[in-house]
Amino acid sequence: MVNALLCGCPNIEALDLKFLTNSLDNVFLPPTLKRLKIEIESDEVGPLLEINAPDLEYINIYQYRFSDVLNMKNLHNVVEASLYFVPLSYDFVDPLLKLLNNLSRTKHLVLRVSTTKWLLGEPRDLLFQDFCYLLHLDIILPWFDSNSLLSLLHKCPILQVLKIQNYKEQSPILGWAPQPSAPNCLVSYLTFIQFKKFQGFSDEITFIEHVLQKGLVLKTVIIADISLDQGKKYDILKRLSNVPRASEMCRLTFD
Repeated sequence: MVNALLCGCPNIEALDLKFLTNSLDNVFLPPTLKRLKIEIESDEVGPLLEINAPDLEYINIYQYRFSDVLNMKNLHNVVEASLYFVPLSYDFVDPLLKLLNNLSRTKHLVLRVSTTKWLLGEPRDLLFQDFCYLLHLDIILPWFDSNSLLSLLHKCPILQVLKIQNYKEQSPILGWAPQPSAPNCLVSYLTFIQFKKFQGFSDEITFIEHVLQKGLVLKTVIIADISLDQGKKYDILKRLSNVPRASEMCRLTFD
């Protein structure tokens, strides 16, 4: 019935769709869409989403579990995308990666924790296309991994705003690895970094030191929601405050 309704709306441009997984098997979304929000209220596998919307500018998909191919294409005009996907196994990371590559022209990208957990947990080196137009990245991490984050930043050459949130899990990764070069965005474009749920792990501290030392145009670095005892918190703040900064304009704030 939903597909019949959508077929009867040949000029529809905005769609906000919320449903249970057992209410739909396949959803065929009209090509005229410019704004799309889908929320699925269930822990079960979601329906097959078929999106072929060359005019789509905004997409928000929340809590979507999938076990098969994501049939989403012609997303080259998407300006803002927010993704909360839950693949059911590593076998289905490739469709998620393909979707991200189809969104390579977006300017504002939000990657929520279930999406990043599968991408960071993938044992292979994932081949992201460059996000050559991306200006603003919000990323919620299941654990902080500076190496994966810097690899992603290398794919965002003109990024201006980076917002990181840690999901309070300690990283299974060994930690900081020497970086052969700084991402282009960090050297030439990145002006604002916010880090929420800062845990004080050595990898997090070294990452902040790195961006302060390499960020030639950085103006603001905000470290927020520091969940540490006062003594350790003071030691970390003192250490970071004494880091030489590449940008004289950079202001380090502890919120």
